[in-house]
Amino acid sequence: MTLSADIHWRLGEDTAHANLVLKPGITALIGPSGAGKSSLARCLAGLNPIIKGHITLSGEALIDTEANHNLPPHLRRIAYLAQAPSLFPHLTIRQNILYGTTSNWSPALEDMTDRLDITRLVGRMPHTLSGGEARRVTLARSIASGPACMILDEPFTGLDPKSARAVRQEILTLAETHMPILLISHNTDMLLATADRGYLINKGHILTEGPIGPLLDTPIARELLGDTFGGTLVSGHYQGGRVQIGPHSLSVPDTSLVSGPVCLQVRSKDVALAQDPVEGSSIRNQIPVTVSGVTKFDSDVLVHLAITETDQSITSLITQDAFSDMQATPGQPLIALIKAAALTTFDPCET
Repeated sequence: MTLSADIHWRLGEDTAHANLVLKPGITALIGPSGAGKSSLARCLAGLNPIIKGHITLSGEALIDTEANHNLPPHLRRIAYLAQAPSLFPHLTIRQNILYGTTSNWSPALEDMTDRLDITRLVGRMPHTLSGGEARRVTLARSIASGPACMILDEPFTGLDPKSARAVRQEILTLAETHMPILLISHNTDMLLATADRGYLINKGHILTEGPIGPLLDTPIARELLGDTFGGTLVSGHYQGGRVQIGPHSLSVPDTSLVSGPVCLQVRSKDVALAQDPVEGSSIRNQIPVTVSGVTKFDSDVLVHLAITETDQSITSLITQDAFSDMQATPGQPLIALIKAAALTTFDPCET
């Protein structure tokens, strides 16, 4: 499944425009508040009108203004999870989840509600739920409807860390079905850990796109989003406060994890570089890497690094002066110094 759109729509007093393609997997839509993220999402779902343009889902026209064709929202097979949870107040949670489906309650549905930790809620009414519980129930209802595409607008808002990780894992599970998923969130940690690619939007116009980590590292993204940086995900094996990545061992701050596969988030700004191992440093995580590429910005440089003796990579964001002093070129061996306190662990990498 692939969703393609080239549309113009009204954003306040201005005309917005977006041309984007959502391939199977998870695509992030990022931008500052008021950039047009939610209004674009609602246009894709058919909930807001467009001025002109077309949207197709795997070749099927959902709307084409030139052909005067406009499929109503309930026929588009797009599940839209709005920022504010919307449950039917007169139905139980079980009835809400089953609404819009032709199925009865099944073991598969119970497995999903177990993963989202809402099975215990199915006999209750919506007014008895917390905001986070209502959000997870709304997600479950969207999944149960069997959509061909999903749009998730701030699905992590109001969730405690455990619930946010459960929602992330469910989104990753959906992506395994080759469904296109559009993810909108201001939580850059979750974006990095969940999305494959991203589009940056501001004032109703797509500014740039690309893999989510490098995209968040671009100067324009940092200017619009504030003090946020990209990075990469690395898979390894956790045991006793350390993550093993090939022959390399990294100390991590979270010592409460269960031994086993783990996903490690490494932010570019938290990776320093040296020509040789540094003795007497407070940065204990030091691993050999090889420069695989360089992306130059106006004031800094993103260095792409292959982790020695593995098939994984990380990035380092350094100043132009530091880059000049280091003379880093593709193929050059270096030492990456990674702050343990800055590392974030997630469930096993599946993106």
